Amino acid sequence: MPRGPLERRQNQLDYATLDQGDSMKVGDTVIFTDEESRYFQWFYGKIGRVQYVSDYPLPSIRVLWTPPVRYFDNETRTAYSDFPANSFTILVKKP
Repeated sequence: MPRGPLERRQNQLDYATLDQGDSMKVGDTVIFTDEESRYFQWFYGKIGRVQYVSDYPLPSIRVLWTPPVRYFDNETRTAYSDFPANSFTILVKKP
């Protein structure tokens, strides 16, 4: 049976712990800083807000981009992306 949008998924967390010992939470404002990513040319330096945090298979987050990011053919845009949590740096922590 499909789950409702507010029902907690088994692998959903309230935060993702990063290598530096800091934690990333839903609502934090982040910037993409992964220079080794194959998505570097489109996402590096882009700012978004954490919408979802998961620990499976690795700590990862879903980001809502502001504004949506153009990538690949420059015609394609995305408002949301899922990346490893360590691809980001926290700019502003949600209180």
